Amino acid sequence: MAMSKPERNEKGHFIIGKKGGPGRPKGSRSKLATEFIDALYQDFEQHGVGVIAKVRSDKPDVYLKVVANLMPAKMEASLTQVSLFASYDLQDPKEFLEAYRIAKSMIGADPPAIELEAERRDAEFSDDD
Repeated sequence: MAMSKPERNEKGHFIIGKKGGPGRPKGSRSKLATEFIDALYQDFEQHGVGVIAKVRSDKPDVYLKVVANLMPAKMEASLTQVSLFASYDLQDPKEFLEAYRIAKSMIGADPPAIELEAERRDAEFSDDD
């Protein structure tokens, strides 16, 4: 079955209302992208781990940017689905904060400086009681 060429105007643009060619299949890469990924893979095979360590120590901002770009664009989580947190009223600020701190300790995250300051103030406030 021979495919006819898509109709184009004098500038080479597809004519409005006419279907263009089939194009590249959805999800397939261009030859340039495929060659680039192959070259990058070969370079990584030869130098990868050493370069990652060097970038991490010499340019932590670049390292962090690469890691961030590898993360999913949108991550969704629901604490209400975790049975450990089912007893917390996550609409209540104090209970939410407690559940947040427990979850954070479970994943081994260090508290940001602002949270350390808040904890210090909480301790001072409770000492006044």
